Amino acid sequence: TRNNMFTATARIDGRRLPGVHAHALVRHIRLPSEADAWFGARLRDPTGNAGDEVGTQFETRVRWWAIPEQVRLEGGWVHFARGDFATDAPGAPRGDTVDYFWFATRIIF
Repeated sequence: TRNNMFTATARIDGRRLPGVHAHALVRHIRLPSEADAWFGARLRDPTGNAGDEVGTQFETRVRWWAIPEQVRLEGGWVHFARGDFATDAPGAPRGDTVDYFWFATRIIF
């Protein structure tokens, strides 16, 4: 969830080939104040010592209608570079980055 966050996002969309849609984006995420909580991760630093920088997210996605209007394939990658808050808040998981990959098939009857 993006409750209680400030984000700045730059996004590029493309449809150069018939049936193919791609996008890439970068999003920087901050908390409104250093003592706020990141609700999605259930992290909070009431002292404010961890700062307010949650991190930066890079995302790519490609969708392709393998059979137009019936079968769509999708794949993507999200890379999250944790900011000071996401690494230093009490209870924060270890590591500086997180990567997610996904592939999906949608079949419409």
